[in-house]
Amino acid sequence: DLLRVPGLNTARVQLIHEALGVENLEDLERVAQNGELARLPKFGQKTAEKILRGIEILRRNSHLKRFPAAAVEAHLLLANVVKHPDVVTAEVAGSIRRHNEVVGGSGHGSGVVCAIARGEPEQSRRRSWLSSHSIR
Repeated sequence: DLLRVPGLNTARVQLIHEALGVENLEDLERVAQNGELARLPKFGQKTAEKILRGIEILRRNSHLKRFPAAAVEAHLLLANVVKHPDVVTAEVAGSIRRHNEVVGGSGHGSGVVCAIARGEPEQSRRRSWLSSHSIR
C-alpha cells in the first residue's frame, strides 16, 4: 500500500519503516500528521504535507481499477454467468465494453456484465442476481 502513495519510492518506504515502524497507510498518516515524518533526514514539513495529500488521493480513488485488471475480472464473471442454465445471452457492458482507461466510477455503466434470463417474468425477478453485476 505504501508504494502506491504518490511521492514514495522503495528507499523512502524502507527509511520510514525502519525509523518509525510504519507498516500501513494509517501509520503513515499518523506520523505525517504528528510531525515525526518531517523530522526524518531528507524529509520535511512540505514532504509530509505532500504525502498526506497523496494518501488522500489514494483513498479517494481506491475504488477505481485500470482497464486491464477490470476487464479480466469482468470476463471471469461473464464466464461464470453464461454457465447458468437460464442465461440466454450475456455480455460485458459499460466502461469495460467501451475500453475506458479507468473503470469503477459511481456513475451508471461502470463496467457491468449484463445477462438476460429466459423463462417467465416472475422467475426472472427471483433470479435478480443474473441481471447485472458491477465491477468494483
